[in-house]
Amino acid sequence: MRAKNNDQKIKICVEGETYEGVKKVADKVLSDFKEISGDNFDRVEISSLNELSFCIFAATIGNSKILDELKTGNTIDISDVEGKTEVYKIVEYKDSLIVVGSDKRGTIYGLYSISESLGVSPWHYFADVPTPKIDNFEIPQSVIKTSKEPSVRYRGFFINDEWPSFGGWTTEKFGGWTAEMYDHVFDLLLRLKGNYIWPAMWSSSFTLDGPGEANMELADIYGVVFCFSHHEPCLRSSEEWDKVKGPDSKYGSEWNYYLNKEGLINYWRDGLKRGGKYENFITIGMRGERDSSMLGDDATIAENVELLKDIIRNQNKLIKENVNPDLSKTRRMLALYKEVEAYFYGDASYDGLKNFDELEDVTFLLCEDNFGNMRTLPTKDIMNHKGGFGMYYHFDYHGGPVSYEWVNSTPLVKVWEQMCMAYEFGIREIWVVNVGDLKPQEVPLTYFMDLAYDYEKYGAGSVNETGTYLIKFEKNTFGRYFNEENLVKICYAIDEYTKINGMRRPEVISGDVYSPSAFDEARRMIIRNRKLIDVCNELKEVCPTEVLPSFVELVYFPAYASANVQVMQIASGLNAYYAKNNCLKANEYEQIVKESIKKDKELTDLYHGINNGKWNKMMSSNHVGFVNWNDEGWSYPSVTHVEYGTENYESKEKVCDYEVYEAGDYSESVSIGDFEVKIIDGYGKTDNTAKSFPFTKSYTVAEVLSGQYAHLYYDYEAKEEGDYEITVFVNPTNALYPGDKQKIAVGLEGGIISIKSTLPDDFIGGSLKSESWCRNVLDNIRYVSFVFHMKKGFNRIEVGAVDAGVMYQRITVIKKGDKLPYSYLGPIKKVEK
Repeated sequence: MRAKNNDQKIKICVEGETYEGVKKVADKVLSDFKEISGDNFDRVEISSLNELSFCIFAATIGNSKILDELKTGNTIDISDVEGKTEVYKIVEYKDSLIVVGSDKRGTIYGLYSISESLGVSPWHYFADVPTPKIDNFEIPQSVIKTSKEPSVRYRGFFINDEWPSFGGWTTEKFGGWTAEMYDHVFDLLLRLKGNYIWPAMWSSSFTLDGPGEANMELADIYGVVFCFSHHEPCLRSSEEWDKVKGPDSKYGSEWNYYLNKEGLINYWRDGLKRGGKYENFITIGMRGERDSSMLGDDATIAENVELLKDIIRNQNKLIKENVNPDLSKTRRMLALYKEVEAYFYGDASYDGLKNFDELEDVTFLLCEDNFGNMRTLPTKDIMNHKGGFGMYYHFDYHGGPVSYEWVNSTPLVKVWEQMCMAYEFGIREIWVVNVGDLKPQEVPLTYFMDLAYDYEKYGAGSVNETGTYLIKFEKNTFGRYFNEENLVKICYAIDEYTKINGMRRPEVISGDVYSPSAFDEARRMIIRNRKLIDVCNELKEVCPTEVLPSFVELVYFPAYASANVQVMQIASGLNAYYAKNNCLKANEYEQIVKESIKKDKELTDLYHGINNGKWNKMMSSNHVGFVNWNDEGWSYPSVTHVEYGTENYESKEKVCDYEVYEAGDYSESVSIGDFEVKIIDGYGKTDNTAKSFPFTKSYTVAEVLSGQYAHLYYDYEAKEEGDYEITVFVNPTNALYPGDKQKIAVGLEGGIISIKSTLPDDFIGGSLKSESWCRNVLDNIRYVSFVFHMKKGFNRIEVGAVDAGVMYQRITVIKKGDKLPYSYLGPIKKVEK
């Protein structure tokens, strides 16, 4: 569709009675068109079929007289859209386009898809991605299509841990958490084909800050389903409690169901009365104030379960009275977060909430371990639960063992593997991800939303495709401004910084993480990060001014700033190492540390100055040298200056004979029917990761011992007969169901197969009481060792996952009794000089 001449206006047409949200989005698309090609566009309201002339007409099934007329006259066929959820169809009608939505969101997605086809990015506001300028406006034929139904029913994000960055920014720019600001958030969410949001809640109230109900009203208009987080029941944000509680309030003063039952019921009732009329998802249940448990540590499972049952009964009663008498027609969610999970499953002495009849239609929201690793997925006995399951995932976390709230530190390949695990285990009702300050999580959020919307395209069948996805994202964003060679460099920069951050998050990098001597590890990591910095600078030099803000936000800042922190901390460790040995090389690294500290501040100032201060305060989060679970007591690294000393120092550390295998270095792969092991490239701390497929497959011990399981072989040449220690570097996975030990099998071909749990005895996934879990999620690795007697010469090592979820990255073989020196990444095959 194109204008016949420069004077001809293209109209976006809607009926007067159409949804207000469709009108609002039509206006946004109109604004896109004007930015693309001038002012030659209008939005008009029409009332008859005769008015359809050279226009884009947007309508929703069941909400359009004109659409009914077209259908009755067999003018267009919309049978493939009727009865579907969030589906749109765009068809040609004479000289016009008709956007047909199966429902309001379907129509909205259809309108936005036209903007997308013209190169308008969902991140046009939140990442300043320029809108292309087109002299001869033409809508491509590719928009003529019928969309699919989303793979996951509710897809969205949680703005959280939002101070000082997002909170400081929106307070300065919008006067707080207002509807004016949320208008931009909802625009982004819908352009990403999302429909679900948990609003910011640290010091704000979505229900009050609009001002008043304006935030809820706006979400409802757009078709954004709002919900409140895992500890905010009955449509009231946690901060609101502090504003309305008190001894003279009908709500009472205590957030305690035992002491203040009547007050809390009043509080919940009023929240449902106020917010129940909007499109929402109601959180039920109850947790303690400030994300804590309700009863003390001495309380039994039975006491907690009985308390929650009474709470849920009363909340369901309130929902019937104030929202809908038919509970099956209300969206309700129970978050099985932290201690609530134990109450859900119960224990040997007391049945939990799992089969509680008041939860029949309620969606159970599960959570990974807050560090991106799945845990406690639906078991076969509950997988068909009527209310379905959701997953609360994290790109940001404020909590122990250490918070991570700065730039992205979750590689796309990990998002793919872990969220595919969730989907394959039946979690398909809600996907919500904690994005912290939203920026700078642009790339992983886009991927998360695409995976949720079109799992068939991006899911379990797309092994090793996240790199291809990243290339596509960067071409859509920067393809008009950079040549192919530089687009490859952009993809490298984004992939590399997230991979390095994924090895160990910036907040917990310190001078003693990478070894200053063993395997030349620290020096190699500095070289690696300096290469990344060089690429960032090369790209910035050739970046056109028009796209520079977006380039800085999406590529330059997160990549350069991450690499700079790495160099800063690793250099501090080398400074300390050489100073301890009275070597003048310490001073070289002293200077590097000082320069890196200065650069860290400069980069933050650069970001805050983008577009005349548009993003001022958005990168205010502390991100260096954490010594507590939060940023309390953080500091830049200190350095030592050596006045007199030796010119050089060579480590006398002895390195024993070893062999190293990356997961992909296997000599043979053994599959059993459709069960197989695949290598996932770029996943893990070094090279790649081995994973069993399909995602849900576990094996019995008998199957493993008889060789009826998928596994890999690695060939090893022993210099002499004797006992050898085989260490497998496994991913920091958690038990996927009660009793799961995450077992792995290792053996010698033709010999004994040994099966071990990869989980230490004290391991409790997601628990700060478990030292091993805390260590594993910070190190992003776990080690399991086996000892076998090997013959001199050729030996074939067999390795395979027994339980679903087990993955391994590396294998080392050394003579029993030998010791490898400490290193963070482990030994390498060849030390690079």
